Amino acid sequence: MERKPAVRTHRHQRTPTRPDDFVPHPASQPARPQVTNDVREEMVRRIHAGRLRVQYLVDLVNIGLKERETGQNAPAERLQLRQTTREMSQAETEHERAYGGRPRAVLMPEERDYLTRHKDAPVETQAREEIRRELTQAYIIGETRVGESFERTSERTPERQHDLMLERDRGGFGFSR
Repeated sequence: MERKPAVRTHRHQRTPTRPDDFVPHPASQPARPQVTNDVREEMVRRIHAGRLRVQYLVDLVNIGLKERETGQNAPAERLQLRQTTREMSQAETEHERAYGGRPRAVLMPEERDYLTRHKDAPVETQAREEIRRELTQAYIIGETRVGESFERTSERTPERQHDLMLERDRGGFGFSR
């Protein structure tokens, strides 16, 4: 006669369970902070302008890719770019009013990789430079330190800031002493 393997029974359970079926009681797990709908909505508002900036950059790349591929203008893509630019401008104005700074592009790692791979796609030099500048200041979801600002840092270097202050002190820029 063959014996069945022993099955453990927990004191507070009436039915036997196997060790791999054990689910810890919720009270024994560390408490996770609850994210309320208000907090979620605030985060969505906070990153909205940055996400529109990403869409603008992607549109720039897509136009460049299409124009290089076909050798002709991409009117449908340019129409989409104008629409995105309008929405982005409104959202950035609202963001500046609400948070006091210009928003950074808020990228997923895949979007950053796509933009990095195709940063030279736009035909216009200005568009290529804008993509490079945006990539250096972008907030990368899951990679940028938690708590880092969604607003851009000043694009002036400390040396340039110092030079501007010296120029102002010398009476330049229309300031009088």
